[in-house]
Amino acid sequence: MAGDMPWPEVAVGNANHANTAVVIIGAGLSGMCTAIDLIKRNNCRNFIIVEKSGGIGGTWHDNKYPGCCCDVWSTLYSYSFAQNSDWTREYPGQEEILAYLVKTAQEYGLYKHVRFNTSVENATWDDAAKKWRVKVKTAEGSKDAEFNPEYEIVTDFLVSAVGQLNQPKWPEIEGIKDFKGRVMHSARWDWSYDLKDKKIAVLGNGCTSAQIIPEVVKVAKSITVFQRTPNWVIPRGDAPVSSLWRNVYKYVPPIRWRKRAAQMDFREAFYDAVIDGQSALAGEIRRQSTTMMREQLPGREDLWEVLTPKYNPGCKRVIISDDYFPTIANPKVSLETRPIEKITASGVTVKNKNGEAADVGTEFDLLVCATGFQTTEFLHPIELTGKNGRTLSDVWKNGAQAYYGVTVENMPNCAMLYGPNTNLGHNSIILMIESQSRYINGLISPVLDARRKQQSLSISPRPSKIAAYNEKVQKVLMNSSFADPACKSWYRNEAGLITNNWSGTVIEYQDMLSKVELADYEVEGTGKAIVEKNPVVKVGRVVEETQVSDRLIAALSVLSVGAVAAGWLMRNSKYALAIARGISVNNTQYVYYILSFRHTQALTIMEQAYLTPMSWRPRPMDTSTQPELRVPTPTSLSPVERDAAQTHLEEARQTFMRGQMAIMDQAPAQDYLPSVNMATQNFVLKFLLREQELKIQGLEGKSAEQTGHVGDTSIKQAETSQVRAAYSFDDINGGTTRREETSPMAFLLPPIEFAQNKQGEKPEGPTLDNTMSQTFAAQLNAMPFSAEEFEQSNSATAYNVPEPRVLPLTPGSGVLCRYPRGRKQRVEKKRKPVPSVRGVHARAGLRGFVNCKGERVVPPKGAGSVLV
Repeated sequence: MAGDMPWPEVAVGNANHANTAVVIIGAGLSGMCTAIDLIKRNNCRNFIIVEKSGGIGGTWHDNKYPGCCCDVWSTLYSYSFAQNSDWTREYPGQEEILAYLVKTAQEYGLYKHVRFNTSVENATWDDAAKKWRVKVKTAEGSKDAEFNPEYEIVTDFLVSAVGQLNQPKWPEIEGIKDFKGRVMHSARWDWSYDLKDKKIAVLGNGCTSAQIIPEVVKVAKSITVFQRTPNWVIPRGDAPVSSLWRNVYKYVPPIRWRKRAAQMDFREAFYDAVIDGQSALAGEIRRQSTTMMREQLPGREDLWEVLTPKYNPGCKRVIISDDYFPTIANPKVSLETRPIEKITASGVTVKNKNGEAADVGTEFDLLVCATGFQTTEFLHPIELTGKNGRTLSDVWKNGAQAYYGVTVENMPNCAMLYGPNTNLGHNSIILMIESQSRYINGLISPVLDARRKQQSLSISPRPSKIAAYNEKVQKVLMNSSFADPACKSWYRNEAGLITNNWSGTVIEYQDMLSKVELADYEVEGTGKAIVEKNPVVKVGRVVEETQVSDRLIAALSVLSVGAVAAGWLMRNSKYALAIARGISVNNTQYVYYILSFRHTQALTIMEQAYLTPMSWRPRPMDTSTQPELRVPTPTSLSPVERDAAQTHLEEARQTFMRGQMAIMDQAPAQDYLPSVNMATQNFVLKFLLREQELKIQGLEGKSAEQTGHVGDTSIKQAETSQVRAAYSFDDINGGTTRREETSPMAFLLPPIEFAQNKQGEKPEGPTLDNTMSQTFAAQLNAMPFSAEEFEQSNSATAYNVPEPRVLPLTPGSGVLCRYPRGRKQRVEKKRKPVPSVRGVHARAGLRGFVNCKGERVVPPKGAGSVLV
């Protein structure tokens, strides 16, 4: 509608108001994702989003109850193409999620496409025109209703993005309409009602209830929780995200990517827990839940029994909460496990074990129905009529099913997101939504081509494909924890068919939807040749789970060696020597094992790190205290694997040295970050961003030797000439360390001591060459720090330390030495080169220097310099 004039310009008659290429029902996560993909992938702005509420956000706009938040990590609960670096907590709340969605809608210009306070009454397929006729109605009492209360939109493709958490499910309990107090559903919370000093009954004890109760108990006089069946509850571990880390995620995206990838990997690992109730991870959920319950409810055997589920983890959604059990123990809270018989005008009647009715003894002011949604009625209350007048309710009379959970039999040019068998019990649903959005846009593409050519085209899934696909899915689901007869969950319909959950992992689903096989569809219309010409539409998938994992593992290998080098560089720091003593092969291997989720590959690369001919290769100080791991031997590696591992190590080694140089030269982040790979960005910026924060603080804190791990979150910087920082990969993979505890995965970046001349001036940083492994060896071997001195520091027992010696470099003509204190070092500066994208040069160089023999050395033209 926009034109050259500063007011809306439209063609006479405004035909596009009621005729568009695509209609999307719903402006929540799914609808927004589809619209953005239409813009990005199909270069299409000719679409309308119909939204029944007054704002963007879908379920996050509708659900505003106290304590409303997400049970998926914030980094993972965002679009891959619009990741948010500004989350203030590890688990986001409703307001913050809604703000993120509003911001994303604004960035992609979606608001002009949305028609708020408008609902779809019905949609009918016009087989002759190969189009949908969508009847919409504006909300009564709204301003729009005064102009156009209802009208029809004609569209080539219809997308349902109403999801599974759309319509509230009210409890079917006798007498609920006779209750004289206030009744509200959690999804329709009335904030005008004052909860102070009220007696409240909460019907339901699932995820929503577990979020509401801890908040409401702060002001209520009493709360009675009516529990039908108990739930498995595991620790949440929420924590605020500091402004420092928000800046890191904002300005160093690879760190955010790595955190998201690690979280996705971690969540994917829990697939076994929810699909197989007897798996090791399912047992771990039982153990964690039982342990936490007994710790938070000490001596309450009466509650232990009624709060311990008798079904497998995964049959119902696992609750992630740190304060549910403590709230149940609150004197103002009572747990009622007897089944509800009926609701009276002021109270609730329950049924005793002998079948007799009994009143709970409390007159309630408010009934809160935390009873979920109508999850098995995917398009309720929209009436959909497809080919030959057949309705969706008729197609789904035996249970909802769809091809890949996206397209439905007899419904041409129609697709849905978060449809049948696409819900997850172990990972972020946004990962599924993005795959569906890509796939749907692959279906829309040929329809748009036909529209541009003024041709007709309809695409409908073959019934045989739908039947075969769903038979395969149900076969897995009926043998999973979801089918456990010991519990009743919203995953199943009344007939016992599991219509909500996906049977595999996220990655399996993403791979499956990475291309549109149009041979799986019945194609009709004058534009049929478009499909015949391009029978496969490749849409790809978002690869996040291994985006930077391999390089990070390689970088970690070098970090273990770098921490040993710190013992040399900081020879006057007894703390640095303690760090050196704390490193061992097995300990670092254990860190890799935890972080990588790819055990064999991680340990293989780690083994290669210790095959390199470096004189400073560490050996364990006391292997009896280290985790025992089975490490593949070098002889088990093929030549190809050995070369690949060595390549990874060489890249990581060069990256590590560039990072040191960038820090020593105090280079602005934008000057050197393009020159280093992702693994370097994961740790170098930690130095720069924390330097000001740490420089005035002392070295108090637990030593690495005490904790048994390398590094600690309490390491501080003592001198402005020394950059020291604790770098916790627990921070990257799951948030800041909680409750002041030392992270079990903390890992130290090697401290750096700037080379100084007699006047204390810091020399300019050098350029790099491609002989970095030799450079690194030369740097360490050139240190004027003898084996005798190291022996006196009581650290020689941990490592083999050679005598200092000079290693010639190629193509250079000497090495740069670190001299004993007070000895002059001559430096000649040269013009700083432009950083190379490939990372050959990073910041600045030394034109000439004095080697360890006291000789002035000027490298030949084109030769690289070495790094201090």
